[in-house]
Amino acid sequence: MRPTQLVAFDAYTLQPLRQAAIGADAVEVLGADSAGRIVVARRHGVTVHRPDTLAVEGAYEHHAPLGDALLLGEHDSVVLRGPVTAGDGLTVVRWS
Repeated sequence: MRPTQLVAFDAYTLQPLRQAAIGADAVEVLGADSAGRIVVARRHGVTVHRPDTLAVEGAYEHHAPLGDALLLGEHDSVVLRGPVTAGDGLTVVRWS
């Protein structure tokens, strides 16, 4: 099941506090980086969302469709791999 929106819940009541659509090309919510920003893998890249508003703070567009994405949250980076058939190797995307 592909994600369609981000939702922030209250820690005690689990009531939704904020929500935002993340687009039809979202593949997976990877997790949070060291500043609590939410990282989303897309078919052709990655977006980083602000935790307070869920708005996109930054984006990276990859040159080919993604095969896999691995978040290294404590390092504010993602390791991307293209499809196995492309043989592109790995790409590391880092932000601050």
